[in-house]
Amino acid sequence: MKKIIMIFLIALVHLGVSKTVVAIALAGTSGNAFDGEMSMWVKMLIWTTKVLYFPIISLSLYSRQWFPGKLIYIPIFTNSLLWAAVIYFTVRYFSKILKR
Repeated sequence: MKKIIMIFLIALVHLGVSKTVVAIALAGTSGNAFDGEMSMWVKMLIWTTKVLYFPIISLSLYSRQWFPGKLIYIPIFTNSLLWAAVIYFTVRYFSKILKR
């Protein structure tokens, strides 16, 4: 039970960070939408969103009508759960190795 709670907590943090970075990146590009050059920070934020959404590289891989409105959080949270499981079991594996 403790593992599942920890995985859900990591997933919630990942979801929060993912949505926050996307919002900041969009805010950074709003003034420069038609400019040819974006700042280095905005490019870094866009790259970070690609990393955070890695297993589901693009939400455009499926129709937006499948998840209308707030239902879009279903695939995003599924992605966060996948990240959380990988992070949790990787940390657990390396902590066992370091104890030996």
